[in-house]
Amino acid sequence: MTLVSALALVLPGVGWGTMIIPNVTATTDMGSLNADTTPDKMVDGSGLTGANSTSFAGLHDDEDSTGWKSIPGITKGFITFNLGDLYELDAFGVWNHAQLNGDRGVHSVLVEISTNGTDFAPLAGGPTVFARAPSAPVSAQVFSFAPVAAAYVRFDVNDGYGAVNTGLAEVRFSGTAQVPEPGGWLLLGAGLAGLFCYRRKS
Repeated sequence: MTLVSALALVLPGVGWGTMIIPNVTATTDMGSLNADTTPDKMVDGSGLTGANSTSFAGLHDDEDSTGWKSIPGITKGFITFNLGDLYELDAFGVWNHAQLNGDRGVHSVLVEISTNGTDFAPLAGGPTVFARAPSAPVSAQVFSFAPVAAAYVRFDVNDGYGAVNTGLAEVRFSGTAQVPEPGGWLLLGAGLAGLFCYRRKS
């Protein structure tokens, strides 16, 4: 066991530099067209080629099973992303839906953030429009802003580009996991002591 892995176990919230946030989950009140177009398709990397863990690189296809699409007739509602931890969020990338010459994509939106999943506030400097993606493969539209504490991000979708429903191909976030409070450093000391004892025994 290395020191870095020990720190990761003892202090999973410590940031080692900005990164693409892993294991994000997504939910929506706009429903899904079918079982192949559920919200998790926005955050699972399916349909994305050339992606990596440090940037918003990668191109996305427009296959039916690699993005989220709402129920027909629903083009307004909420999409909520759970980041899984508290981060200093500094950017996100959106691969809009390219089907129907981009008409399927999300158009106007209010981006909100929360630390607890209940109380949301508008993201300062956040976008109000996602660009149309007229053809695939689609590259990310990247939005950067001053770092802000967030554990949840919500898209308040106002409309799409004209189709009977709307959707997104992929969404990714970047940030740094927040450094713990002083009590966390006490936990670190205990963890390092345990690691030392473990290494002496082995």
